[in-house]
Amino acid sequence: MTRRRAAVLFCTLCSHAAASANVTLRWRFAAPISTSPVVAGDAVYVGAGVELIALSALSGRVFWRRAAPAGGRVRATPTVARDGGVVFATADDGFVFATRAADG
Repeated sequence: MTRRRAAVLFCTLCSHAAASANVTLRWRFAAPISTSPVVAGDAVYVGAGVELIALSALSGRVFWRRAAPAGGRVRATPTVARDGGVVFATADDGFVFATRAADG
């Protein structure tokens, strides 16, 4: 039995990287991505403009979107608490906010 490995590839221009690395693209998500992604469990968390977004790592489906409370742009890579229950993000207005990982 052949084992298949899964990975999340984050890039803005993926066509060359995918072709040269023998990667099969499973899904893509178009948004004004402003942070690096973080993968925790079956979710990918990423900042996109004024939103923190949770996506399915398997399908790319949006689990939830949460706007930064004071309207700042999410600029720093989100952090997931060790127990996986809370996601923390910072915005360029100086605020740090926390949201439940399960439902935003």
